[in-house]
Amino acid sequence: MKTKRWFAEQVMIELTNDHLNIDNKIDEREVMLRLDATVNELAAKNYFENWKLGGYGVDDQFTTTFDVTVTDQENSLNSYFAWPANYAALPRNGGIVEIWPKKWSKIDQPSVVIVSHQDYRRYRTNRAGFLEGRLGGFPNWPNFEFMQCEVGKNYGTVFGVTLVIRDSSMIADDAPYGIPSDKENFLIATCVEWYRIRKQVPQDSVRDNKDAA
Repeated sequence: MKTKRWFAEQVMIELTNDHLNIDNKIDEREVMLRLDATVNELAAKNYFENWKLGGYGVDDQFTTTFDVTVTDQENSLNSYFAWPANYAALPRNGGIVEIWPKKWSKIDQPSVVIVSHQDYRRYRTNRAGFLEGRLGGFPNWPNFEFMQCEVGKNYGTVFGVTLVIRDSSMIADDAPYGIPSDKENFLIATCVEWYRIRKQVPQDSVRDNKDAA
């Protein structure tokens, strides 16, 4: 799954041949803000299958699914993955809807058990405790830390994660953006068209050194 920065780069590449002058110049940060606004608008219209407005006890936030990559550490340290977005701070980790290994079907492997730091400490003193053989872990910002090592080796390195987020601005610039592959080109084209329409609006009627890019 491609990152927000990748989408911004594609928009800027498309606009390269449009001969923008100083009045119309854009930067990466501005493009990311436009991407977020476009994604939020499309998601509110249920354009993306993996973005839903409302549900899970919230009415004005999105539930969004991402693919994340698990890192196995050396020296028998716990495996982990980096959160792709700032999820909603709901009680009992309610902003984390579900985590599961993509290599396994949900029938074969139940969702990952999400626990608190207190539960994790209890687990470390009682390994035969409450997980009943299931894979578990806990939020340890900016990562999700599994309660065992070699998770990527045993379950596959790609996991699905469904989070409750306020909007797409909560997604980190270099994190998976959560856009389905069949909707990528439409999102890029929509943003490019927005900038081209904006360029047609009179910006500066005075011919001066600003007209040189």
